[in-house]
This record gives sequence, structure tokens and C-alpha cells, in this order.
Amino acid sequence: MARSPSTTDLNTLRRYPIGVEVIRHADGSASTHARVWAPAAASVEVVIYDDASIVSASPLSPEGDGYYSGEVRDAA
Repeated sequence: MARSPSTTDLNTLRRYPIGVEVIRHADGSASTHARVWAPAAASVEVVIYDDASIVSASPLSPEGDGYYSGEVRDAA
């Protein structure tokens, strides 16, 4: 089984410095990655809603300098 890409690996595959985007991997699979700048936040998560109920919540990891990033579950 292949290892999951780390946040650092995903950041190198990004086209834009912040936002949410689909990342295409060499093996043909895809994942959704988010990166935001939130310098005053203690924590950040991306929440996906479907008709007012939560489908998933994905916490983002702090990178330093106010940036948070991570893979977003159930979005690809």
C-alpha cells in the first residue's frame, strides 16, 4: 500500500499558494488540499456541509508563519 502524501509533499504539488484545489498524483489518484493564512487562529478546519448537515470536518495542520494546510476528506 502506498503511503499518504505528507502536507509538505502536497504543498509542492500546489499551483497556488493559498486556497483549495484538487491535486493529481503520479499514480492517477486525486486528493483535495487546502492551505490558508490565519495568523490569529488557534486552529483551523475545513467543514463540508450538505443541506445544513456536516458531511466531514478536516483539521488543517499549522505550518508556521500563520499558514495552515492539509488534505480535505470527502471533497475529491
